[in-house]
Amino acid sequence: MRRFILAVVLVVSSAAVVLAFPATLMLKGGQRVSGDLTYRVGGNDVTIDGRVYSLEDVAVISYVTTDPVAAEVNSVPTMDGNPSELERHVFVTRDGQRIFGKLYKFSPDGRTVTFDERGGGRRDIQADQLARIYINPGSARRLYAPIVAGNQPPVPGNQAAPVPVPTSGTTIRVPGNQQWVPTNINVQAGDTIRFDSKGEVRLSRNSADRATPAGAVNGSLNLDLANAISMDNTANDSCQGATFTVYLTATAASA
Repeated sequence: MRRFILAVVLVVSSAAVVLAFPATLMLKGGQRVSGDLTYRVGGNDVTIDGRVYSLEDVAVISYVTTDPVAAEVNSVPTMDGNPSELERHVFVTRDGQRIFGKLYKFSPDGRTVTFDERGGGRRDIQADQLARIYINPGSARRLYAPIVAGNQPPVPGNQAAPVPVPTSGTTIRVPGNQQWVPTNINVQAGDTIRFDSKGEVRLSRNSADRATPAGAVNGSLNLDLANAISMDNTANDSCQGATFTVYLTATAASA
């Protein structure tokens, strides 16, 4: 009997785990937060793995791992909070359709998106049919500007386009109690550097003053400076280190 009850509990627990739908929020500040998306009915925010994010701070909700092409970015409105409500948000399907409308709600598990279409009527669409939702398209255009800038016409004449050189990575650890850390990486004009960061640093005696590469864990932009300045060496030494890997990609044109 005990085994049977345990089996039932495991089945129910497993079902609960798969209810939410995975997504990535691109915040207006450029941070990307990935995890299981859920929605509190009647609210103006969503949660990723239990942490609440206001939709006012979200540029894009992405359901795929790839960024948009330049043509898609250029097709969305240039402003946030468009006065024309039915052109305020853009819903991009995985087959490339771009639908203008206004987000109405998500289902609590995040799997169904309901919106009012520009052409009229309210519509439900499954999250697994979507590539992206532009919540604040003006901010999204700013964040995706490098994609648009990279969409250049072919180089005229016989001049060869830059050819990427294979990427190499260097891992650097940044202790929480050290002000500066030399990378010993020399950067030339035209080089591209990509940072993949992980780790956590405590900023003061306040246990909530912790930061990851995505930003402050508690969502606050205010640091408790009094505690941070007065921290003694013992407190500093207890800070967890952050680690990031630097990938340097040079181009043949800049060599």
